[in-house]
Amino acid sequence: MREQLRSLQAHFSKKSLATGGVRVTVSEDPGSCPVCAGPMIVQKSIPSRPVQTLEHGPFQLREIVHECAAGCRRPDGSLVMRRAATAAKRLLPRRSVGYDVMDFIGRRRFLDKRQREEIQAELKKDHGITLSTGEISDLARLYLDYARRLHEASAPRLRRALAQDGGWPKTAAGPCTPTPPARTDGGRCW
Repeated sequence: MREQLRSLQAHFSKKSLATGGVRVTVSEDPGSCPVCAGPMIVQKSIPSRPVQTLEHGPFQLREIVHECAAGCRRPDGSLVMRRAATAAKRLLPRRSVGYDVMDFIGRRRFLDKRQREEIQAELKKDHGITLSTGEISDLARLYLDYARRLHEASAPRLRRALAQDGGWPKTAAGPCTPTPPARTDGGRCW
């Protein structure tokens, strides 16, 4: 029974990873120009490129980019353009992988203390994603940069919450600590 289960898992795992040759074209309704409220027209079709996400595996992506029909420009002088929001939400800028791949690599590297080669093997085996160890290192550094920016953006809100709640914690002991040290913050659990 276990052998049959393993065989079925392997079979369906291969089927789910068989998206490598699939070509996906992303063309969304561009809406209206944010500057003049006029129509947007097709500017160009970005040629198919290989992309990889945990959600979809590897596939070929072709994206349609729209621009303002009146030729409006942004304050920096660039044309008002709109790329597909679904692709932008899932794929890292100027990269061939999704945010979910970067997150997976960052968590494995820094939380689970995995080596690059272990992460590389797991991505290939479980998700059909092929990355070099160098790209894994780059994505791990990028993960730290995103985490730093998120921390810096959240710091003012955390400061306000702490100030409204009576100050700063004096200990880092969590509620699950068996014998917490003496607390000088009024017993507030942080």
